[in-house]
Amino acid sequence: MKLTIVLILIINKVKSNDESDFTMTNSQLKVPLERMSFNGPKVLPDEKFLEKLGHFVRERTLLRTGFSHGTGAFGHFKCGPNSLTKYTKANLFNQVGKQTRVIVRFGFSLLAPGASETSKANIGYAMTIRFYTDDGNFDIFGVTNPAIIRDSLRIVSALRSQAANVNSFADLNSKWEMISLVPEILTTAIDSKESRSFPHSLTMLKTTTSQTLKLVNDRGEHTFVRFLLEPVIKFRYLEDKTILDLASRMPDYYSRELFTAIKRGRYPEWELRAQIISPKIVKKLKFNPFDPTKVWDESIIPSMLVGKLILNENPSNFFSQIEQLAFNPLNLVTGIEINYNDQVLQSRSRAYLDAQLHRLGSNFAELPMNKPISPNTPQIRDGNCANRKNGGIDQSYFPNSFGLTGDSPRDYSSSGNILGPIKIKRYNTVNEDNYSQLNESWNSWSQSERNLIVKRLWAEFSRLERFIQNDALKQIKLINIEFYEKFLPLLENAQ
Repeated sequence: MKLTIVLILIINKVKSNDESDFTMTNSQLKVPLERMSFNGPKVLPDEKFLEKLGHFVRERTLLRTGFSHGTGAFGHFKCGPNSLTKYTKANLFNQVGKQTRVIVRFGFSLLAPGASETSKANIGYAMTIRFYTDDGNFDIFGVTNPAIIRDSLRIVSALRSQAANVNSFADLNSKWEMISLVPEILTTAIDSKESRSFPHSLTMLKTTTSQTLKLVNDRGEHTFVRFLLEPVIKFRYLEDKTILDLASRMPDYYSRELFTAIKRGRYPEWELRAQIISPKIVKKLKFNPFDPTKVWDESIIPSMLVGKLILNENPSNFFSQIEQLAFNPLNLVTGIEINYNDQVLQSRSRAYLDAQLHRLGSNFAELPMNKPISPNTPQIRDGNCANRKNGGIDQSYFPNSFGLTGDSPRDYSSSGNILGPIKIKRYNTVNEDNYSQLNESWNSWSQSERNLIVKRLWAEFSRLERFIQNDALKQIKLINIEFYEKFLPLLENAQ
């Protein structure tokens, strides 16, 4: 009997020394697994439990406000035969055949993570691209619909009115009251009902940078540009029945479809095109080209092929490579500058930087996906979670006598920026033309497309308070009388 007890104790001792009976904390402290059993003390003495729980409740970073739900992929941009040397000294556009690594994030407007990606609450897609150039990061922001607002002061109110109300419910009355009072939002609201707003795949998205940038060449001459991304694949759209089916059966449909396409070698491609105008042309146009709610008609301002964008690599870790991406309109390279005639762009450049500092911390630029591939010696030091070399032993100031480079020598004013009186001021939006481009769209739509848009709009109009419904229909009437008359039978049947 005594011999049996001794043998059991010896066996247990051997087992307890076995590496498989231990787990490790982040500081490499060995913790016996038996302390994590169902029996005995649990919370305070359990180092591994406290560590895992403490990290778990802090795993999520703050969400983006406008396009919080999204997906992404890696690829490259290849400069085409029509380089932009005539217009800009930016190296990535000046060498035919030059390849630049890119990462692209696709965002869904006003959709929270976990929401159905085919939801009709989505009022547009963003296709944000980072070029990892030899001169630093260059970010461009493509959208499927024009900007929601032209007055930077109204951006917050406009976005809030289109999102959930204070009780977290979708509120169509708030949405359409705001649109009726600020009709510049009409373009986004109606464009989001078109067939093209429900593509069969993200690889079919056609986007444009509604914000206008400035190009500067070697002679200091400047022009203004908007970039377009035209998908190579033929466009197809989802029918309403399919949209509803996917919403319940596969809410992550678009993200999954993109990931699967790349995994199977069906690499999506886009043509990167540029619409370029000179300051002289700006003054001759009948509309304000710096108004982000306006589309640049290619029949008036033709585009030229710049190169091709190909996505051929899925992220290996979504959180570290996509969620921690920090885009910024101020991420520019030599030869491409901010356009100070665009006040919404100025506001966004401030807001994005502030958002990344708030969302990811003061050292967000040191995260692998945000760090430029080009050598840089920033004077930013320390801060929360400072990593890498934190500047090492080099001087943290500029200029200095040690030959260390620092603040960018680029002169953003060298080529002249403000075009005199062409400036977006804060005034009542009814003084602007908010309807002519929508009228042109109505005239270009097929009869079946018109009926579809009316059907989708009525699905919202029919649920509005009567006075807001009347105001919304007044706005439709200002676009096109035939457009308005399509709603009259629906109104009669509803009464």
